[in-house]
Amino acid sequence: MYADSPSQSIYLGGTEISMMGGATGTVSKLTSAGALVWSRRLSGAFLSPAGELTNGRVLLSGSVMDMQFAPEASALALLTSAGAVESQVGLSFAARNATLPGIEGNRIWITTVSGNVAGGSADGGPVHVGLADGDFSNLRWRRHTNAMSGGLTAPDFDSDAVAAPFFRISDGALEVVTFRDDFSSSVDSNLLPSVTAATTNLGITAVDAGYTMADITVTAAAVTPTLQTGSLTFTTLPVTESAITTGGSSVPETIGTQPTSQKVNPGVAVSFTVAVNNPSAQTLSYQWSRNGVAISGANAATYSIPSAQAAQVSAYTVAVTAGTTTLQSKAALLELNATTRLVGDSVLFASDIQHPNGNIYDQFLLTGTATVITADPGQVARISFIDANDDIVQVEYSGSGTLTLQLANATGPAVAVNYNQATVSYMKGTPTITIAGADQTSNLGIFSVGLVTGNPAVLKSGVTYDGLANVALITISSANGQFGGVRIGNALLSGSSGNVGLVATGVNFTGPIVIGDIDASGTASPKFLTGTVAGLTGFPGDIRIAGGDLLQTNGRAIEFGTATAVRMGAGTNAHGVSLPAKTVAGRLERNGQDVTSTVVVGP
Repeated sequence: MYADSPSQSIYLGGTEISMMGGATGTVSKLTSAGALVWSRRLSGAFLSPAGELTNGRVLLSGSVMDMQFAPEASALALLTSAGAVESQVGLSFAARNATLPGIEGNRIWITTVSGNVAGGSADGGPVHVGLADGDFSNLRWRRHTNAMSGGLTAPDFDSDAVAAPFFRISDGALEVVTFRDDFSSSVDSNLLPSVTAATTNLGITAVDAGYTMADITVTAAAVTPTLQTGSLTFTTLPVTESAITTGGSSVPETIGTQPTSQKVNPGVAVSFTVAVNNPSAQTLSYQWSRNGVAISGANAATYSIPSAQAAQVSAYTVAVTAGTTTLQSKAALLELNATTRLVGDSVLFASDIQHPNGNIYDQFLLTGTATVITADPGQVARISFIDANDDIVQVEYSGSGTLTLQLANATGPAVAVNYNQATVSYMKGTPTITIAGADQTSNLGIFSVGLVTGNPAVLKSGVTYDGLANVALITISSANGQFGGVRIGNALLSGSSGNVGLVATGVNFTGPIVIGDIDASGTASPKFLTGTVAGLTGFPGDIRIAGGDLLQTNGRAIEFGTATAVRMGAGTNAHGVSLPAKTVAGRLERNGQDVTSTVVVGP
């Protein structure tokens, strides 16, 4: 039986075992009052309810005795809220498997203990720790190298920390490995190396089943215990302990020299370097990342870029692993000198455009994958591209500093399919924006072209527009620690890898921050890192979410900065459609602590 579900439903399961090794059983869903919602008969594996995911989906766990697959191989299945089989997977490590699944948001942790096919020993075999998305996709594995009798995975719902305790019956040994919930950071490659499991589709089916339940009466008879005088004896038992050591010194490893930000002319070679204090003479391994995405082959203390171009403008970090410890460096920003008004793949489409609001614009058009632009004093620099939903997106920047626009998965240039602009060709992709050298005069705006944000004549009849600008990441670096405002209530900051959201660590905003929403999926890490925010008139310290709910598809918490308030407000899309204010559905964390209830206001 499983009763601790988000929907307050109760799940009952039972299995019938065949002498030939097959299995059939039933799974029933009841309301908290005991009323039947549905009942399904399953065939293909020993399965029982293990928990409830989002949208009322039910995780089933068990094993198979089908000798054509693997003796006692692990089995997992996911039922929809209506009781239909949505997805399934069989797991085999060529051994006897017992599986303990766990649920964290919309992700599934899997711990399997492997033993000898013929029966094994009390010590079992390697323990495999797996992580899968809610549809069994993106399945990743680590294997604990020591033979253990059992183990489980215990994620912390309020942070990205995970603990995996393993035990061995023969000598009472207990080992615990900790790591982040994307298998990064403190994972020791010697204790938990990567491994691949054989998987198969088990052919699990579910059909309607009968179900009956009758009220029962429970009676209890009075019991009068009789106590007798006796003696109590304690025996001292020998105690032995074992521990994983990291070398001859207890002094921890630390980063002695952090990588430093650099500003260079286009085409100049650049190197980022980290130095580690390593008193125990540990073997060190390195992994450099760009905007949170690991760089293939960047595994030394120094990462070099032979020729800095607009495409390389990013925040660079390095993770250094020493024994069981992983150290994460601070971010170092690569910035290009603005030797001209634009560097890289863009053209100045039109100059000194007088807008009815009184602003003067220079219109740039992206022609490739990356460009750096600057705004003339007192004017606004605007650059255009097409996002993944075929909306024309305008990015506007004014004040000091440079704006770098990069497109991932870029295609084009081509005519915008959803607009009447046959003479203009746009690049299309997922954008990342990096701002460097800014100050309190700098301001950023982003919107998609729609009925109320552009010329209605360019819109095509019969087209359903998304009405939101899709951007993956905005990184802001300031020359004096200040920035004006960020007005992107018409933008959704989303992505499936690396960092997603707004990263302006330590930058204090003299104007407001208005954002549509942040949504990280896949392995992405959601960020909302700022210093103080002056906010809107009457709302000091205010960050506004315009119609979003901050719920992360991958279930992760948003890493939050030092701002004091996040106000859940209403918004509109580019076509004037109202987006009502929503209650916060995500989680904000500062230094690993949940601060959602202390900073979120409204609606």
